[in-house]
Amino acid sequence: GDCFIRYPYEQMLTITNVSSVVRTKFEILPQLKQTKSVGTFETEPSIAVIEPGDSMQVKVRLIAQKLGPFKVPMTINVAGSKEPPLQAVLAFNTIGPKIALDLTEMRWGNIECLKDAANSIKLTNVGLTTASMRMFLKMARSNYRLAVRELVLDAGQSYDLEVTANLDDSVVCKDEIHVVVDEG
Repeated sequence: GDCFIRYPYEQMLTITNVSSVVRTKFEILPQLKQTKSVGTFETEPSIAVIEPGDSMQVKVRLIAQKLGPFKVPMTINVAGSKEPPLQAVLAFNTIGPKIALDLTEMRWGNIECLKDAANSIKLTNVGLTTASMRMFLKMARSNYRLAVRELVLDAGQSYDLEVTANLDDSVVCKDEIHVVVDEG
């Protein structure tokens, strides 16, 4: 499923000893070095013994490091087994911060010509990680101004971005606010 970049996720893995006679020792081998750039995982416990016919829950903690869909192999070695080690695959899609806006369009209505008139739009970080962003207007010579051009929002945090209009009544003025979210 989707995982926010650099946010820790935990899931349980059940390992079962299918033997009704022999205790089984397993070891989850260290992660392959070449897979650590996309995501890292740890397991708890990484070595244990399972009684005959019993099962054990292993906590797998994953932290995704790179945007996109990935599969990272996890190898489980069973002591004394003549079979090759067991393979599990951690499949995840890493996503960046998510910002929600409370409006898709801003209208000022009737305002006094050539005087500043402020309005605001609420930006909310609806993701689980910190979001860094830059904002700018599409038009180089805009009749609008943004109160801030750079912003950092923690998870769940909101900010009311003030947009100021200084309009001439002889011309219809339109512009777009662009919000560029780092790793978004």
